[in-house]
Amino acid sequence: MGRRRRFRTLVSAHRILTVAALVVTVCASLGAAPAQYATIAVAHAVTPGFGRPAVVSPRVPGPGPARIQAGANDLAKAKSARDVGVAMRSTTIVTGARVYSEASLGAVERERVARAVTRGVAQTAADLGLPFARPPEVYVFTTRGSFSLGLQRGFGQRATDANALAYAKGGVAFAGASAVVINWQATDPALSVIAHELTHLLVHEAAGVDTPIPAWFDEGLATQEQRSADTDDLASAKDASTTLAILRGNDISLTSLTTPGDWTLVDARLGGRSYAFASEAVGMVRADVGTAGLGAILERSRQVGFAQAFGESVGESPTEFAYDFPGRYVSAHGPRIAQTPTDSGVVWCATGFVPDTALHVTITGSGYRLEYDVQADRDGIYSAAFGGTAPPGRYLITVTSDGVRVSALIRAA
Repeated sequence: MGRRRRFRTLVSAHRILTVAALVVTVCASLGAAPAQYATIAVAHAVTPGFGRPAVVSPRVPGPGPARIQAGANDLAKAKSARDVGVAMRSTTIVTGARVYSEASLGAVERERVARAVTRGVAQTAADLGLPFARPPEVYVFTTRGSFSLGLQRGFGQRATDANALAYAKGGVAFAGASAVVINWQATDPALSVIAHELTHLLVHEAAGVDTPIPAWFDEGLATQEQRSADTDDLASAKDASTTLAILRGNDISLTSLTTPGDWTLVDARLGGRSYAFASEAVGMVRADVGTAGLGAILERSRQVGFAQAFGESVGESPTEFAYDFPGRYVSAHGPRIAQTPTDSGVVWCATGFVPDTALHVTITGSGYRLEYDVQADRDGIYSAAFGGTAPPGRYLITVTSDGVRVSALIRAA
């Protein structure tokens, strides 16, 4: 009996140390990781109480929501819908979803959440050609403390895991409960995290909550939906450059991002860059089968599993696609200059260069010439703004490195 008790004690201690080590590793990586990517590093380590949690990233404005403000009866429902340990005094019903906001969230902020949810539900369903079978529930907590408490009380998460998620920022999607939980202190102004998490719900709802989906496909698709509100070319150019840098460094492959546990560890090591990598891979699948084809893969997965459904649509297995991806991607992408206009000029990026390599920049215009040397970052990117002090007109930016030369015309206002 004493031996069994000692054995159970050792097992418990081992589990505690394992979780603690993972949290320390992940949190240590967050200092280098972009805030919008931080949460996923911890999320998959969480022991789910209501289905496997899938986690986040930000960006999303949108049209005005078709909504009905909650009355007294709705208020009572909001309090009893799920015991999250804090007052969820305000309920807003938006198209196809119900939003529960912490009582301290102001009216303007609730309006922004309603817009983001309305856009996210409509956008995700339309893009994939899949309606939500269950109206999603979106819970918004105003502080990290209430977010952590809500995860524990309302969704069965352990205190250590919930606190790690609150520290890492972001949001969590619980597919089994058709619920999204948002940490307000971690959101960006456009609340794109909501679109990301709603995509996770729809993916697992369509394929079946118990159907394994490769993490790279799940996160890549959610990241694409999250960024669909971007109207400029910078984000896609930077994602492409990051993907090229990862492939050049042989840091990871898609097969190393298959399970949630794989994603947690690899993404922590890459400082959140797995999102760009996975998004570009899903973009290639989308180019092969079309947007509706992605939804068809998920629906078919419910009957035959993801691998067979993927093979039927794409013409090769996920493993074969992962093997072919580096060569196909590198052959289709290279250095370029992307830009987005500002009030006085442009923000521009030279992307796709060899990481950490020297770049020579030349900017010429009518009676104007500027030359300087810089270094690309670890993803082969150099970013700058132009036009604030230059005379109005058209200018040619040229960037050269190791015999590679790219140019783009820009306009200063």
